[in-house]
Amino acid sequence: MFEHHPSLEAGLHELLPSYMLDNLQEPENLRAALQHLNSLERAVISFIPSYIAEDRSLFGDGAEQEGGLRDQGTLRDGVFMFADVSGFTALSEKLQRASGAVGTEMLTAVINQYFETMLEILAKSEGQLLKFAGDALLAFYPTSADPTDRRSELKAIRTGLRMQRAMREKFQPIQNEQLKALFGADHGSQLTMSIGIARGRLFEALVGNTKQRDHIIQGSLPGEAMAAEGVGERDEVIVTPDIAAGLENSFHFRQMDEGFLQVIDDISDLDDFESALLTVRRRQGLAAGLFDLEQENLLDSLERQTRKVKRVGLFVPPAILSGLIHSEDLHLPRENRYTTTMFIHATGFAELLSEWGEGELQRVVEYLGRYYSSVQRIVSQYGGTLTRTDPYKLGFKILTTFGAPIQHSDDPYRAVAAALEINHTLAQFNQRIHEELPPKLRREIYVQQRIGITLGETFSGEAGWKQRREYTVMGDDVNLAARLMAYTDFGNILVSRRIYAEVSGYFNAEPQAPINLKGKSQPIQTYLIRDDVESAGILSTTGDMPFIGHELFMLKLDLLLQQAKLGRVKTLGLVADAGIGKTRIASQFAETARALKFQVAWATCQPRSRRPVWATLVAQLLELDLTASPEELRRQFDEKTRDAQYAGLTIPLSNLLFGTSIPKNDNGKTKTEAPANTSARPSVNDLFAMFQQMSDEDRKRSGMFGVMRRRMEQTEEMPPAPTENTGVFKTAEKATSIDQGLVRFLSLYASTKPTLIVIDDLHQADNDTLNLLRAVQRGVGRGQLVLLLTFEPVAVNIEVKTEIVPDLSEDETLRLAMAILHANELDPRLETILWERTSGRPLYIESLLRTLMDSNFIEIVNGRVSLKDHADIDALPDDVRQLVVSRVDRLSPENQHLIRVAAVLGETFTLEALRWVGEVATLRQVEALAQELVQAQLLQELEPQLFAFRHGMTQLVIYETLSRAQRVKLHRATAEYYRNLPASEAQPIQAAHHLAKCGLLPQAIEILTAAAESAEEAGKIDEAIASVAFALALMPDEKSLQTKLDALRQMAAVA
Repeated sequence: MFEHHPSLEAGLHELLPSYMLDNLQEPENLRAALQHLNSLERAVISFIPSYIAEDRSLFGDGAEQEGGLRDQGTLRDGVFMFADVSGFTALSEKLQRASGAVGTEMLTAVINQYFETMLEILAKSEGQLLKFAGDALLAFYPTSADPTDRRSELKAIRTGLRMQRAMREKFQPIQNEQLKALFGADHGSQLTMSIGIARGRLFEALVGNTKQRDHIIQGSLPGEAMAAEGVGERDEVIVTPDIAAGLENSFHFRQMDEGFLQVIDDISDLDDFESALLTVRRRQGLAAGLFDLEQENLLDSLERQTRKVKRVGLFVPPAILSGLIHSEDLHLPRENRYTTTMFIHATGFAELLSEWGEGELQRVVEYLGRYYSSVQRIVSQYGGTLTRTDPYKLGFKILTTFGAPIQHSDDPYRAVAAALEINHTLAQFNQRIHEELPPKLRREIYVQQRIGITLGETFSGEAGWKQRREYTVMGDDVNLAARLMAYTDFGNILVSRRIYAEVSGYFNAEPQAPINLKGKSQPIQTYLIRDDVESAGILSTTGDMPFIGHELFMLKLDLLLQQAKLGRVKTLGLVADAGIGKTRIASQFAETARALKFQVAWATCQPRSRRPVWATLVAQLLELDLTASPEELRRQFDEKTRDAQYAGLTIPLSNLLFGTSIPKNDNGKTKTEAPANTSARPSVNDLFAMFQQMSDEDRKRSGMFGVMRRRMEQTEEMPPAPTENTGVFKTAEKATSIDQGLVRFLSLYASTKPTLIVIDDLHQADNDTLNLLRAVQRGVGRGQLVLLLTFEPVAVNIEVKTEIVPDLSEDETLRLAMAILHANELDPRLETILWERTSGRPLYIESLLRTLMDSNFIEIVNGRVSLKDHADIDALPDDVRQLVVSRVDRLSPENQHLIRVAAVLGETFTLEALRWVGEVATLRQVEALAQELVQAQLLQELEPQLFAFRHGMTQLVIYETLSRAQRVKLHRATAEYYRNLPASEAQPIQAAHHLAKCGLLPQAIEILTAAAESAEEAGKIDEAIASVAFALALMPDEKSLQTKLDALRQMAAVA
């Protein structure tokens, strides 16, 4: 069907939810797909400023031919408004403490009420909403060419005054019925706003790459408006002196700090000036609206619409676009997430434009696009999301999030690693700009940046009103990240205490003097990230948790060591999800190997590492000190490889360890002088030597290609054309032979020394690591060698025998708990909770106990541990929450939906219940999805068609992440499922439980009392007692239920 539309099928797979991809050849399904794409386009357009979305040169049918994806910039004269609101962070924290997920929905309602109010006022005054900067609004009023035309300034000021009146009326205090019900009419929560207005020229640019694009605004105009807003406190509209001078006959002003002026709100009627604009213009959008749905034209229409959606979709982050595609209503969920937040302040582009002149606008925009694309690529590479850009001072700040909307268990590490690479890339970027520019445009510094990173609870989700919305994150730690960014010097990466605690083993960091920040009762401890720890990835101490259990599993591993001593190369993969303890098992195994006189080398795969995994392993086998200076490390290497058995291996091992081999003089010293024939082309080894001799800073700025280019410029002589067996890269390949050298080295080494090589977290390995591993597997045929690989249950492209690491047994769980608590007995209640919540997963055991201890819910008397009466047994440790959410985020959209349905159904459920409530078409489809969740170690199959969560805490975490609306919907559907069961399979208690959960308590009591009556009539007194007892638990003050329960118990006693 798609033979005449080769790119269409791939495009549809990107933009349609999976359920719409079945039977696309049917005209009815093609029409449904077209309607979905039309709705998706409208949804995505709402994330873009209207004046940009309506630009046909960007998003019209001919945009591709007109260069719609080309980086472009403009300078516009006008009035800029910056309206910043305070109070959302305090409200968010207050609601989270009081009501959890319900509080998230209340916060969402207040946020949307605020944006609806402000955006309606803005729309009526012809203001262009540029961006939401968190909880701030950035608006623009274009001006005419006439410098005496003050209409835009009038509109902006009147809009600001209207906004302040609306704030006093609706948000001081916040008028929200749910908030009043929760905290009382005098809840005390309010929002305040300060507004700054300036006039000038706005520097705008649309830049990016084929993955993501952005609308960036910067320059002196936004900075001046923000400075004006900064001198205000609350409920004020502040303007620059030039605006006040031109409107002195229209408003009264009061002098403020730094020369700014406050507009006095003494105007009786603000609704007369724009009376002709009171009808809000409906947003046009780009959607075609009507399509030619005739069979022969459907594919053409689909192809056009797919191209349009893909173009407009570039202006939202890929993760956000995916969330819209797979949502039920083309809206993003609002949720509380534990998020790593990174702010990057970049500056220099507006300064370059000011210095070079407007004639160089396109050059500056090109550099801006290259910078943005490099940051986006790096953030995406490390699993983060470039959420938005906001103007800041003369430049702009980039908000990136790790953990929202997609979470990983190691988000703090990913963020810091990305920050270091962004800094490294900027050094290269500045050097390349310098080399490209004509001499008259060169300067010492081009672009600078500084970075702040924090970790903590955030509110994340969609905010906005009707036709204009954005994805945002809010919270105290989001604000703190921005303040750390603003506090530190350019070139620095400043992180919070929480971030440091998570990454201190991987990066060198310097503690800074505590800083006092406005609004913080205590000084804030921060750390300056310098670089990677040289020894990161090498086995170190594994913490205080004792190693208990897995005795039979360890016996299997010990057998590998005995077989290796007989000259058999053995390879084994340990497969386990995060938290089971595969690294601890591997560490214990390494200790056993050392006791048997094995040489042990260990490397952990990480997204960012200072040296390759196999370089780390070989260095350990050669007993090199990886923390030594490069010169000392080279000296140690030279000494270790003098042995005759390593003849011919020096170059490949040097290339592996140092990235280059250094040619030697006859006396064995490093050759540093230039070649005698300076006009000759440099050899590969010459280039490698030059690269090795460069300073670290020069390498960052220039790299190998910069070295080669400069050496090639030494002569105009052209080398002969390369053939398939010559040329610089072919020569380099022959000179290095890293894979063959590694195989020879390990074969020689393991022939005389029993050797254990452990590669931890192989699922994070790069292609080079995997390729060398395959070469070792193929090439090392005999020797006393054991390769132990650990990885999570994801696709790892290596052929290896695997063992699934099991959770601990119940007995092992209790033994581990007593060892952690230094106790010799647990009370039965604690034993039950530990096993039900953790099901033997070591990380869950340790985290749950730590949470209970930190909350003072545990007491230990004479070696006996018991829970206190007031203990909150549903407390969820932060690290467990992060781990579970990160696993759910990795699932397909279909399985994400199904696991959330399962969390509402309870710890155990049938496939039919899962199918019915989850609205899956067939039992076969839901069974296939459930088996995928079993493979992901989230569910377990108890018996045919009966499933349960593998760990009780997993179910609790997933349930906690659901919004109140999601819970109500799913509980109602579950209640309906149980009510529709045949009488012989009726489960009235389950039906009542779910009705009560969605607020339908009267119906729940009605079902239970009816069930009790039926059971009593049938002589099933125990069933009647169970129904009435559950009804009484739902309504404990209902005396008639207590009376009925007492009567039933008397009947049971008599019987």
